[in-house]
Amino acid sequence: MADKPSSLPTALKFSQGEQGPQSSADLRRRAAIVIGRGLDCDVVINDAKASRRHCRLTRGDQAFVLEDLGSKNGTYVGGERITGPVALKPSQTFKIGDTVFYLALLRLAGSLRFMAGRAFGQPRRTGHDLPQPGTVAEVRALQALSLTVDAPST
Repeated sequence: MADKPSSLPTALKFSQGEQGPQSSADLRRRAAIVIGRGLDCDVVINDAKASRRHCRLTRGDQAFVLEDLGSKNGTYVGGERITGPVALKPSQTFKIGDTVFYLALLRLAGSLRFMAGRAFGQPRRTGHDLPQPGTVAEVRALQALSLTVDAPST
């Protein structure tokens, strides 16, 4: 029997402010990432309210776990400052200063990878290197192809 595909998120999406440009970090091959302003962090954010090493996101068996690393301004989940490790659900948002983050899950069924590549005009691409959806229009285009894309929730 084949292993069930992981339901853990595959990307960390983030933007400074509600309308800022979106960036993303690939989570597929990482056990943990450190987020902060410091250049030694795995995800570097340009947010004056963030500490150099602000928080850590660690892959667990069932979820990613977020923990603040003693930052001055705190890490917020659901509008509340976290005081210990918090298991995050896919698409759940968290906030550092003015930067909003969410975990995204993009699954491409094996038989749809080639079709998805063709839909984007790139027949040689596989599902693993397709652009991550960043706009509502891109999410709807992928959903129209019967791809599962989780949108952020608060």
